[in-house]
Amino acid sequence: MLSYRFAARSHGHEWPAYFQRRAAEVQDPLLRRFFAADWPAPDTPIGEVPLVALDLETTGLDVQRHAIVSIGLVPFNLDRIMLAQRRYWLVRPSRPLSEASIAFHRITHSEVAEAPDLGTSCPSCSRHCQDGWPWCISAISSGLFSMKR
Repeated sequence: MLSYRFAARSHGHEWPAYFQRRAAEVQDPLLRRFFAADWPAPDTPIGEVPLVALDLETTGLDVQRHAIVSIGLVPFNLDRIMLAQRRYWLVRPSRPLSEASIAFHRITHSEVAEAPDLGTSCPSCSRHCQDGWPWCISAISSGLFSMKR
């Protein structure tokens, strides 16, 4: 097992203080809960830290013009990937799907038409992320989140 430690670097962020400060600043209750979560101590070996991979599919890369269409979560640690505990949500985007987005993700208009919007999906997604798993943001394109539609 790896013994790499989350060591605070003198030239980097002091993450516990940063998260505490952000928890006091943000207005959104979900973000406040995220920042106020019980994070591992900086000297915790990474092999002892439960993680979750977060995959967001979007209609593009420009936050001003594009939107989220799906969210996938997979909990893992250095010993295993817990696929049985994965979660997947389709999200009705705030903007129309483009043909390029449909071709790339294979998520269609009819699939997102009845999906909840992001504001409705976020609380459920956040609950699964708060089950003791700090976030490890990842772009996984291997099909871990693919489900038979």
